[in-house]
Amino acid sequence: MLEKRERNTFDPTRNMDNKPVISIPENPSRIIMVFRAVTGSVGGTKIDGFTRRVQRYDPTVGVVGLYDTTKLCYMIGADGIGDFDETIDYLQGMMDDHPGARLTTVGFSLGGFGALQYGIRLRAERITALNPWTGLTDECFALDPRGKRAFDYARSHLPGDDGRDVVQLLERIGFDGQINLFYSGGNPGDVFQSGRIKDYPFVNLYETDASSHADSAFILLRYGPEYYESLGLKLTERQKERLREKNRLQLELKLADKEGARAE
Repeated sequence: MLEKRERNTFDPTRNMDNKPVISIPENPSRIIMVFRAVTGSVGGTKIDGFTRRVQRYDPTVGVVGLYDTTKLCYMIGADGIGDFDETIDYLQGMMDDHPGARLTTVGFSLGGFGALQYGIRLRAERITALNPWTGLTDECFALDPRGKRAFDYARSHLPGDDGRDVVQLLERIGFDGQINLFYSGGNPGDVFQSGRIKDYPFVNLYETDASSHADSAFILLRYGPEYYESLGLKLTERQKERLREKNRLQLELKLADKEGARAE
């Protein structure tokens, strides 16, 4: 069972009992590596639900769910695997075992940082990041007011400076894939973090007027088909319309709940 720790507690001890969640069919066309957030989800969806939805759209796609108990943005590795280099080797070995598969990495918040860091290094065809951190640098600590305690903790525990900045990593590694950024346009921290890499020609931006960093569900309701297609899935027009209609109704309910909460 996935171990989760309290949202505002930090512990650099790796939990090796949290094994990756793997669902890969024979001869997969694509492998989606999911870097889960603190809550254990990706975009408000638990890994089992995400896997079912993805494989319903395309049963030839494999899914690998990763988790980082330490909350250090996967920079010292992933649970059940080991340190950063061991995790890179493990994931690269998985791709080597399926030479015909294309790679997508995806994550939300600190998982988005992991999806970017590992996706760039593993030469992913696609990276999808929802409200990602794009740097754990002094500039980011100074300009992004969110989670200073978390940032300070990460800075004090991450070894060295190498790899903390996605911008520097992109400059150093000639990335030729596609990066899809979904972010809350009403949240200054998310606007700042996404804005650091928005001008690269291979970056696609999807903005919403959500004001909360945690409101990834709002993002996915706004960009349903676009989100799944950013992962490399091909939806039929009927699937797109059904998803849009379902999301429209859920979005209306969500907005109505927010308005009701404000009125109370």
